[in-house]
Order: sequence, then C-alpha cells, then structure tokens
Amino acid sequence: NRPDQALAFSPDGRTLAAGNSTGHNADVYLVDTRSHRQTAYAQSGPARWATPDVLFSPDGRTLVTGEILAYPPSGPLPGPPPEVIVNRNPVNARARIQSAPLREGHLIGFVDHGRELLVTTGEASSILLDARTLQRVRSLGFGGIAAVSPHGKLAAFGRPNGSVVLFDLQT
Repeated sequence: NRPDQALAFSPDGRTLAAGNSTGHNADVYLVDTRSHRQTAYAQSGPARWATPDVLFSPDGRTLVTGEILAYPPSGPLPGPPPEVIVNRNPVNARARIQSAPLREGHLIGFVDHGRELLVTTGEASSILLDARTLQRVRSLGFGGIAAVSPHGKLAAFGRPNGSVVLFDLQT
C-alpha cells in the first residue's frame, strides 16, 4: 500500500528498486524479481517527503535516489522543494553519502561509465556530480526535461520552445 514514485531495474534485472512515500517519510525498497519478495527496505526519516528518482549504476554497484526534502515547519518556500541525491548500497539500500540540497533537483542518469550523475536544477541549468562523493564536478547551461544516452556520453535537453538540444558530456 505504498504510493510508488519511481522504479528502476538493476542492470542484471534481478532487483527492482522502488522509491516511494508513506505520506510522512521517503523510503526505498528492493525486490528480488525472481521470487517477488522484498529483500531490503530503508526509510530516510521525517525530513524527507518522497523518493521520486531511483537509478542503478551501469555496473550495479551503486543505487542512487533523489529525495524531496520536507518543507520547514514555517510552511512552503517559493518554488518546488529541494532534493538531495543519496548514494546507497544496492544490496541493503542503506545510505552511504548524500549531496547538499539541490533547488529544483531532478536525478536524470549516470554518465562517464557510471562515474558521474547528471542532475537538472531547474529549467535553465544542470550539474554533473561525482557519483561516489556527490560533489559538483561542473555546471551545464541546459536544464528542464532531460535524458542520458545508453552509453552515457550524450544528454538531450527539451527546451520550452519545443526544440531538443543534444549535449556532448565528454567535452
């Protein structure tokens, strides 16, 4: 009875990760796709509202979640709530490290053979994070909706005017 927000298969297809919300906490659980049984569960706590982004690294050694921070007790801030990116163990879903809060953050995909993560931070910008440390590597001048190519070398960004920009992530 959990409202799932995001789903991702491990590269070998044996594990399904589901990010969701209990209405009070963000959480993630792992399911063995052969037995259909839950194998791990992790809850982030009351400061997180939902887990709308879930990704496995290309080698399956890392699970990454994007978790929306709850509004402060004083009430909502202008704009969407910030998101933190969490590097997790792909076997037990336990958090290893998390990023600083990212305004309008949205986890897009792994790049550079799983060494970096592309995260959009609004309509006009994106950042690349080191996948291990979650530290900023560089900023990009495109944002909004985006996708990373299967080989992790190109990103596509949808623009408000209906055009699509292809960006070489290796330059």
